[in-house]
Amino acid sequence: MKHLDKHLLSGTAIALAGALLATEPAWAQIPEIIVNTRKREENLQSLPLSVSVLTADAIERLGIDDVRDIAKFTPGVVFDDAFGLTDQRLVIRGLSPSRGRPNSAVLVDGIDFTTESVSTAGGSLLFDQRLLDVQNIEVVKGPQSALYGRAAFAGAVQYITKDPAEEFEGRVGVDVGDYGRYSVDGSVSGPINDALGVRINALYWEEEGFYEDALTGGPLGGGEGYGISASAKWQASDDITVKARVSYADDEFDPQATIFFEADTFLTPPASAVTGGVVSGAPSALFAGQVDDLGGSVPRLTADPRTGEPYPGGEREVFSATLIAEWDVDFGTFSWLTGFIDGETGQFIDGDQDVVPNAAGDLDIARGGSELRFDTDTEIISQEIRFASSFDGPVNFTVGGLFWKEEVEQIETGVVVLPLGMVDEGYNNLVTPITEINPALVGRETEHWSAFAKVEWNITDQWKATVEGRYAEEDATVQGPGCGIEAPLDFLCAFAAPPLALEDFFNPGVFAQPDTIQTVDTISDSYFAPKGILEWTPNDDALLYFSVAQGIKPAGITTLGGGGFLDADADGSLEEAKFDAEKLLTYELGAKTTWLDNTLRLNGAVFFQEYTDKQIPVRRIVGGFPVPFVENAGEAEVFGIELDALWQPTDNWTLSLAYAYLDGEYTDFRFETDSNSNISRAGNCTVTPDGLCLVDISGATMEDIPEHAVTASIGYRDDLSNTGIQWFVEGNVQYQDERFADEYNDRGVDAFYTADVRLGLDAENWDVLFYVNNVFDDDSFQNWTSGGGGIVETAEGGSFFPSSGFAFAPDPRHVGVRASFEF
Repeated sequence: MKHLDKHLLSGTAIALAGALLATEPAWAQIPEIIVNTRKREENLQSLPLSVSVLTADAIERLGIDDVRDIAKFTPGVVFDDAFGLTDQRLVIRGLSPSRGRPNSAVLVDGIDFTTESVSTAGGSLLFDQRLLDVQNIEVVKGPQSALYGRAAFAGAVQYITKDPAEEFEGRVGVDVGDYGRYSVDGSVSGPINDALGVRINALYWEEEGFYEDALTGGPLGGGEGYGISASAKWQASDDITVKARVSYADDEFDPQATIFFEADTFLTPPASAVTGGVVSGAPSALFAGQVDDLGGSVPRLTADPRTGEPYPGGEREVFSATLIAEWDVDFGTFSWLTGFIDGETGQFIDGDQDVVPNAAGDLDIARGGSELRFDTDTEIISQEIRFASSFDGPVNFTVGGLFWKEEVEQIETGVVVLPLGMVDEGYNNLVTPITEINPALVGRETEHWSAFAKVEWNITDQWKATVEGRYAEEDATVQGPGCGIEAPLDFLCAFAAPPLALEDFFNPGVFAQPDTIQTVDTISDSYFAPKGILEWTPNDDALLYFSVAQGIKPAGITTLGGGGFLDADADGSLEEAKFDAEKLLTYELGAKTTWLDNTLRLNGAVFFQEYTDKQIPVRRIVGGFPVPFVENAGEAEVFGIELDALWQPTDNWTLSLAYAYLDGEYTDFRFETDSNSNISRAGNCTVTPDGLCLVDISGATMEDIPEHAVTASIGYRDDLSNTGIQWFVEGNVQYQDERFADEYNDRGVDAFYTADVRLGLDAENWDVLFYVNNVFDDDSFQNWTSGGGGIVETAEGGSFFPSSGFAFAPDPRHVGVRASFEF
């Protein structure tokens, strides 16, 4: 909170408190926004849901091209990057996906493309948002399992793509800025005949990155890519429409500009853990505290020791296809939604971010280190069928079914090198190139079947009740490297875990990863997720609603080994890697209102969420090394308030305000572990008959919850004499409160603030604007992630794998010009 006064004072120079989610050209009344949130076209103000919308105009003007930008303009939503392409975490209403599948669904035209990472937490987005040619982005908050299916545990982000135009039209857009940033996109659309229309969209982008690696001089945070998409809409008859869309994108990304936070605190485990024989009593090393701002820090990453150049970074090549057909009959509409996506992603990066530079500053001489290398192939097939009635009476219903299947195969060829004893500096650089790599295959196949139904009853002209629910069955099969009872019991297999490479005791100078066997296991789960809504519409300008919703995130098998075997205890079973479903019960009271002849819109919601059996990460010691597991821990509660105001007092001015308050606490959080770090950070231990510590951190604040979040915007627009051109100026500000990085509440991200301004011209068929993002060059960190760091020396010897971490350097102030021409 220490930045709040300073930031608000400076922010008032350009903005009012609030979030301008869609600053349309100003006129006397606020325009109606049509959304597809409930899989049919509706006025945003008629939805008994908390929904934030970014329109096509806002997306283009604000330069929104990834989920991070969506979170920036949506209070109550947090987005974190961790290990690159396969570790992206979308947090809605304080529900962070610590482990297990993502908590929030990501859909394109109603088709679920949500993917779960394999060897890292979070989810990977298998599409390039720049290429989507989007009409709307809709952020729906709260459990939507009945509406959106398998992944909408805490909410959903839905992209609605544009339909082909009824008349020929085209567009070309450019965005050019400092730091070597530019992009070019274009689209053409129009009818082929009276029944068929097409739209083609293409894009190329390139960024040099905002930072350079202080060790190698290589670029960080940049990349380049291209893509093309095509859609066609066929009006087969008066009653049947078919929309098909295909896209291909190829993107490459430099390593992120990473700042490492080394362990700076040593915690002693509680006496009960030592006397009970669970741990030795040696101190545990970790980084603790709130990360503030960049200050004088510079990103510094280990070079690839084979080449001396920076690691390549990441790449993503994705093909997708969707088909949506609708058949209108006298009593309703049948819909058929088919989706297919094939994504090949890879990343090859410094795995520990812990660099010890030599005197010249051009070589990492750290004694240990790691590199991450994943090559992943993901295929998703989705098929949904539904029918929505349109009876004249007070009762209507929707029924349907969903089949969804994901197949993921990942080849891991990374390595961790670890000195066991005194060795020369630069151990990582010496050993990594000669290590014998044993590629590990990790995979997951998930099949999901579900049936859903919704019944809407217009009790009177003012009262309406809705009940909906989804029943689902899901099977997941996981495969990965094991060191079980059938594997060769050589030295490496008995005492190490891939990708850890050790020197063979019997063959000095030979470094290799252990021999493994392929371990396979399956888990099945079923659940029912209901929801009920009661609406009251006292007049045309007000809607009040109350809802109760159940969210379910099914059971699974963790593939997050952090380099460990899937069969970590080498007993031939994956039972230790399995976890149960987690559940969420949400109560929400909301209102949507318009005032002053539809020039002022005030919306708000108050909600309370009960969270049980949360899937959380726990470390245990197996074979002398810490191995991550997933357990279901206790209960938590989240209370929140959301406010959204949009005011257009004249034809010229547009002002808005959005605010989110979140208060989340673990009310019952106990789990068993023999990890020295877990026990020391918890500060308590009750020894169990199994020789583990039962630790209790009940009362802790939930991770990734900023108590206060505000976004703000103000815009002025006017005619430029009698030219038919309008000029405009606008600005927005975002404030996000401090938040903890994990459940122990001993480290996290400090409060931060950013502000942007834009000045432009808008004509009938062209527009141009000049923008400055992060006007005040705020360098506060906006994320922090736990990570390894090799070895920390303590008074009692080396402490392996300390609980350190890293953050990505924030984007500095940057300027640019965006322009588009329509024909």
